Amino acid sequence: MRIFHNFDCVDDIVRPAVTLGSFDGVHTGHRRILDSLIAESKRIGGQSVVITFDPHPRQVIFPDQKMELLTSLDEKAEVLERLGIDNLLVIKFDEDFRRLSSEEFVREYLVKRLGMKSMIVGYNHHFGHNRSGDFNHLTPLHNELNFNLTQVEKFDMGCGKISSTEIRKMLTDGDVAKAAKLLDYQYFIIGQTDSTGAFAPNMPNK
Repeated sequence: MRIFHNFDCVDDIVRPAVTLGSFDGVHTGHRRILDSLIAESKRIGGQSVVITFDPHPRQVIFPDQKMELLTSLDEKAEVLERLGIDNLLVIKFDEDFRRLSSEEFVREYLVKRLGMKSMIVGYNHHFGHNRSGDFNHLTPLHNELNFNLTQVEKFDMGCGKISSTEIRKMLTDGDVAKAAKLLDYQYFIIGQTDSTGAFAPNMPNK
């Protein structure tokens, strides 16, 4: 999997099929979107592109609220690579990007600069300034700008809401088994050991 940190070097991505979001934890709900993305990229003879943000948007919008993320950027990339994603594009989320409208982002960045051919969104996905970008907002744009648009329906495992917030709470409460079920993998932390052998995790919330 190739990792990009801006739109300057993405010219050789072939017929991009794109999804975007924070994807913290890359849980089973996210997997439905990612599976659809990979299938769509194969259908159109292109490559899958996941666009994510660093730092997490909530850390910029609500800087006074402590937020413990499930995965660091490196951990997220590792899971995405395991799943078979072709390209990961990491966008710096700052105040300038926060003010960018969803329409401008689609027109100028996804279509004009990336050359997006297909877009996959979740059933409740919102993006852009004031979270104005959703499936209904994208529908006229995909007709005008000639890209495919697919909305993935809600996924229910029969054990309540699947969300990164709920999984964080399960791990905090010590319910590792249930968290692993919603993640569909055993929770892990990437870190380093010092000269004494002590482990220091790469904390994603810093």
